[in-house]
Amino acid sequence: MSIGLGLLPIVVQAQTIWDGSADISWYDASQSSFDISTPEQLAGFAQLVNNGTSNFNGKVVNLLADVWLNSTGDSTNNWIMIGGSPTASGETMGTEKYFEGTFHGHGHKIYNMFCDHSNYFQGGLFGAVKIPGIVDSLVLINPVVKARGMAGSFIGFMDDGNSGAAYLKYCLAINTRIEGGN
Repeated sequence: MSIGLGLLPIVVQAQTIWDGSADISWYDASQSSFDISTPEQLAGFAQLVNNGTSNFNGKVVNLLADVWLNSTGDSTNNWIMIGGSPTASGETMGTEKYFEGTFHGHGHKIYNMFCDHSNYFQGGLFGAVKIPGIVDSLVLINPVVKARGMAGSFIGFMDDGNSGAAYLKYCLAINTRIEGGN
């Protein structure tokens, strides 16, 4: 009996690059768990937090696919963080929009995030996360973050309050560039 090695098919999937728009059609306020899989849905998630529709406290957002925000690390599409400082000066602390839910990346990757928030504080994929917020199991490849201060690949500012903690766990950033002042 001979055993040969079979060839496994290699599946190459074309990347769908973010077109700069936001899709919130997946959101239903009565639900507690959401699945997103496109860059437009990820931008819609940011829009929902940033405009005050939901801070996702007690809710879970699952990323079900790899996401390409730009074709390379260029500045074609400028990422607006999920939560963060609403003012250019950043001086109005306490008026930030926070993400307070759970974001599961399920090991998926976000490629080529370019976040030029140079005149603001709190730059990153998430601008501001507050207790009981959790971001986990996510990979950022080639992220570029520019902020006035409080910058990070994943989270610019974590507010864990005095009664618990917000968490960033099981995450990896590869080939990161962060520029900040202050």
